[in-house]
Amino acid sequence: MDLINFIANMRGPKFLSFYITLAGVSVIIIVIAKYWVEKGRSGPLPPVPSEPDPLEIGFLRGGLFEVFNQLLFELVHRGFLNRKADGLVQARRGPSPRHLDKSMRRIFDAFDKDKVLKPKDALKDKKVMKELESICAPYIEWAKREELLTPRTRINNFKILRNTIVLSVLAVGGFKLFTALSRGRHNVGFLVLLMIVFAVIGWSIGGNFSRLSRRGRRYIENLQLAFARLEDQESIWAERDDEALLLAYGVFGASIFAVGSYAFFHDMVHHAAYDAAMASASAAYADHLTDWSWSSSSCGSSWGSSGGGCGSSCGSSCGSGCGGCGGCGG
Repeated sequence: MDLINFIANMRGPKFLSFYITLAGVSVIIIVIAKYWVEKGRSGPLPPVPSEPDPLEIGFLRGGLFEVFNQLLFELVHRGFLNRKADGLVQARRGPSPRHLDKSMRRIFDAFDKDKVLKPKDALKDKKVMKELESICAPYIEWAKREELLTPRTRINNFKILRNTIVLSVLAVGGFKLFTALSRGRHNVGFLVLLMIVFAVIGWSIGGNFSRLSRRGRRYIENLQLAFARLEDQESIWAERDDEALLLAYGVFGASIFAVGSYAFFHDMVHHAAYDAAMASASAAYADHLTDWSWSSSSCGSSWGSSGGGCGSSCGSSCGSGCGGCGGCGG
């Protein structure tokens, strides 16, 4: 009660100085809390694997739908799917699908020999989604153990803390505003402006969290540095090294195919309509996909798209001014 009376009776310029300090300290606390959420644990990063699993790298970089993009790319590269118009069809004279493992076969079967389908159409198949969840399950557990992803529980706790702080500071300002008006003082414009500015800044912090923790981003950077040679497409094509090609996709993503033989695939998986379709699928499966197991392709494409592996020979681990407010309460 004494504190309430103290604030109510505080003169305008003094209160404004107090409120600016309170708002500034609150913003600093929120920023520090956000940093803690994204930081991840300290300590050494996981070592760069000697036999990397491109799907694991792709999942870490972009999530479940990046894994889907990689599997799709592998089917195209191995000749099971062909480009037709602005979509894909099953190859009529391609290799026999009996050579595909379960995961690759599930995605292959989502397409048709006669009807041209786009990748987003395959995402409507619940069996495909379930298969992708199954593929990504061990990657989720590994990433959680290593704290490479930003945990949702921490994000939720941060938002509770941030909202509590912002609303508390606004409540103090609102109380002083009400007190000033009730006492016939109307030169409160600067206080109102301060409240609006603080609310905008406070609620903008943590509006969008990175899918990867800082630890996770450093690990991806280490992988890209270790496999920098794979950015040279010409050497990969010259050596006809399928494993290197699929790993390059896994580490750097479809962006490395922006020009060349697979430019059409790059354009296909980075099309705005495809991004929207994946975002829609994410929402539809939100109850099933947990712990940031998905990501839109635009999000993932900053790190690239996922690399190939399951069902291929790539990687054995694949398994195939205060005066104006002087009347503010004084």
